[in-house]
Amino acid sequence: MIIASKNLRLPVVVFGELYAACWLLQPWLTEKILHTDSNTSVTALVVFSVAWVGVIYGFFSLWSRGFCRISWRELYVYVGMMSLIGPVGEVFVNSLCRLATGSPLWEYRVLPVGHGDTSAYSFVAWSLYGFYFYLLQQRHNNIGGKNDGQLALRVSVEGLALEFLMNLSSLACLHVLVFYYFPPDMGHLTTLLAAPFYFLAGLLMVKTIKRFQIDPVFFGTLSLVISATFVFLCD
Repeated sequence: MIIASKNLRLPVVVFGELYAACWLLQPWLTEKILHTDSNTSVTALVVFSVAWVGVIYGFFSLWSRGFCRISWRELYVYVGMMSLIGPVGEVFVNSLCRLATGSPLWEYRVLPVGHGDTSAYSFVAWSLYGFYFYLLQQRHNNIGGKNDGQLALRVSVEGLALEFLMNLSSLACLHVLVFYYFPPDMGHLTTLLAAPFYFLAGLLMVKTIKRFQIDPVFFGTLSLVISATFVFLCD
């Protein structure tokens, strides 16, 4: 019972903070979303993405109270794996939602492909998630680790928080939403309905990474090539 309560504390706290942020920002969000601009330059997206790399690294360095040490081979396989799981999972989940309810769960607003189910930019966005989850995994290892279910739960909760913050920052800095969620429960920046899919993706990531680490360069490259081909074919 104590373990279960500890596991539930993180999602309750994070979702509570996200809902509070949505409530506080609702007037601003409504106004900004009405005046978004889909014509974002590649240069702006590059600067935005590099800034996010700095934010993620800075966050974990502050958490660790020192600069994070990075194994580039291990990071490469995380980035490759997430860039593969992400776009393929997006098309699968959105197609499933369209089949079950008649409408998708979201649509991409930046460089959309495949009816807006995914995007040419999702390749970059999911690579950023891969960077985040690599550092998160390193942090878990340093504090004794967690089992696969606990880590997958953390991945799902923090994945929702990350896409909320990414969408919020793109709206503020680039005047565009990277993706627009149709359910309004979290200001159209993310939705709790995506949480189960994030948990499954997190579980798949945790299980897959153990096998990919046998040969990180090979599996990282294979994942990136398959992902790029998939996104290209969706266009």
